[in-house]
Amino acid sequence: PLSELQAERQLERMNSAAIKIQSSWRCFLARQKVAKYQARRNTSVVILQCAWRSFLAQETLDILRIELLEELKVSVTIIQCSWRCFMAKNELSRLHENKQHMGLSALAIQSSWRKVLAQNKLASLKLHRKEVS
Repeated sequence: PLSELQAERQLERMNSAAIKIQSSWRCFLARQKVAKYQARRNTSVVILQCAWRSFLAQETLDILRIELLEELKVSVTIIQCSWRCFMAKNELSRLHENKQHMGLSALAIQSSWRKVLAQNKLASLKLHRKEVS
């Protein structure tokens, strides 16, 4: 009878040990699943964060490009305005010089014409004097 009792206790200990081993094994597998899930979740979160940060960076870059283009437009406008002003002053100076030159030319033409008229009148007076004498 004693050995039956010992055998029964031995069986209970073995069952208890088997249950503990199975429980430990299931716990181990559950921890592995949780670790894989967390790793996937962390990877997904990192991917989402990366995509969001990339989107924000692109938006910021677009805003900076627009601001830079606006600054360039202002700079180009200032340069164009300065260039046109320079060209207009040069043209005005050229026209002023031409006007002075044209004035001098007109004086020369008028003087030459008066000379021709005076010579004609002198010739006419000489001819009239010859006729009178």
